[in-house]
Amino acid sequence: MVYCLQGGVPKMHMNLYEARKKAKFTQFDMGKVIGVTAQQYGKRERAEMSITLEEAKLLSDALKKPTSEVFPEYFFTTFVPKMQKNKQPA
Repeated sequence: MVYCLQGGVPKMHMNLYEARKKAKFTQFDMGKVIGVTAQQYGKRERAEMSITLEEAKLLSDALKKPTSEVFPEYFFTTFVPKMQKNKQPA
Protein backbone atom coordinates (compact mmCIF):
# COMPACT_ATOMS: atom_id res chain seq x y z
CA MET A 1 0.00 0.00 0.00
CA VAL A 2 1.01 3.58 -0.54
CA TYR A 3 1.01 5.50 2.74
CA CYS A 4 0.73 9.21 3.32
CA LEU A 5 2.33 11.13 6.14
CA GLN A 6 -0.83 11.51 8.23
CA GLY A 7 -0.62 8.68 10.73
CA GLY A 8 0.09 5.97 8.18
CA VAL A 9 -3.37 6.14 6.61
CA PRO A 10 -3.34 4.52 3.14
CA LYS A 11 -3.39 6.98 0.26
CA MET A 12 -6.71 5.75 -1.09
CA HIS A 13 -8.41 6.57 2.20
CA MET A 14 -6.94 10.08 2.10
CA ASN A 15 -8.14 10.40 -1.51
CA LEU A 16 -11.63 9.44 -0.33
CA TYR A 17 -11.53 11.99 2.50
CA GLU A 18 -10.31 14.77 0.20
CA ALA A 19 -12.87 13.97 -2.50
CA ARG A 20 -15.69 13.89 0.07
CA LYS A 21 -14.66 17.26 1.50
CA LYS A 22 -14.36 18.79 -1.97
CA ALA A 23 -17.84 17.52 -2.87
CA LYS A 24 -19.15 18.97 0.44
CA PHE A 25 -20.54 15.61 1.58
CA THR A 26 -20.69 14.63 5.23
CA GLN A 27 -19.77 11.22 6.59
CA PHE A 28 -23.52 10.72 7.14
CA ASP A 29 -24.14 11.39 3.41
CA MET A 30 -21.48 8.90 2.35
CA GLY A 31 -22.66 6.32 4.84
CA LYS A 32 -26.13 6.48 3.29
CA VAL A 33 -24.59 5.77 -0.12
CA ILE A 34 -23.20 2.42 1.06
CA GLY A 35 -25.90 1.65 3.62
CA VAL A 36 -23.95 2.14 6.86
CA THR A 37 -23.94 4.66 9.71
CA ALA A 38 -21.76 7.76 9.69
CA GLN A 39 -19.58 6.11 12.34
CA GLN A 40 -19.07 2.98 10.24
CA TYR A 41 -18.28 5.10 7.19
CA GLY A 42 -15.78 7.12 9.25
CA LYS A 43 -13.98 3.91 10.18
CA ARG A 44 -13.61 3.11 6.50
CA GLU A 45 -12.31 6.59 5.73
CA ARG A 46 -9.73 6.31 8.55
CA ALA A 47 -8.68 2.83 7.32
CA GLU A 48 -9.96 1.15 10.48
CA MET A 49 -12.28 -0.98 8.30
CA SER A 50 -11.84 -2.29 4.78
CA ILE A 51 -13.67 -0.83 1.81
CA THR A 52 -15.10 -3.46 -0.51
CA LEU A 53 -14.93 -3.09 -4.27
CA GLU A 54 -18.71 -2.70 -4.34
CA GLU A 55 -18.51 0.13 -1.80
CA ALA A 56 -15.65 1.73 -3.73
CA LYS A 57 -17.80 1.77 -6.87
CA LEU A 58 -20.81 3.27 -5.06
CA LEU A 59 -18.68 5.92 -3.34
CA SER A 60 -16.83 6.95 -6.50
CA ASP A 61 -20.14 7.18 -8.39
CA ALA A 62 -21.54 9.45 -5.66
CA LEU A 63 -18.41 11.61 -5.87
CA LYS A 64 -18.62 11.65 -9.69
CA LYS A 65 -15.00 10.51 -9.97
CA PRO A 66 -13.50 7.42 -11.58
CA THR A 67 -13.02 4.56 -9.13
CA SER A 68 -9.39 4.29 -10.25
CA GLU A 69 -8.82 7.91 -9.20
CA VAL A 70 -10.40 7.70 -5.74
CA PHE A 71 -9.08 4.20 -5.04
CA PRO A 72 -5.84 3.87 -7.05
CA GLU A 73 -4.58 1.01 -4.89
CA TYR A 74 -7.31 -1.25 -6.29
CA PHE A 75 -5.82 -0.88 -9.78
CA PHE A 76 -2.47 -1.49 -11.42
CA THR A 77 -1.26 1.78 -12.84
CA THR A 78 2.06 0.49 -14.14
CA PHE A 79 3.05 -2.46 -16.27
CA VAL A 80 3.71 -5.58 -14.24
CA PRO A 81 6.01 -8.06 -16.03
CA LYS A 82 5.17 -11.76 -16.13
CA MET A 83 6.49 -13.70 -13.19
CA GLN A 84 7.55 -16.70 -15.30
CA LYS A 85 10.06 -16.71 -18.09
CA ASN A 86 8.82 -17.75 -21.49
CA LYS A 87 9.76 -21.36 -22.08
CA GLN A 88 11.32 -22.20 -25.42
CA PRO A 89 10.05 -25.32 -27.21
CA ALA A 90 12.42 -28.32 -26.95
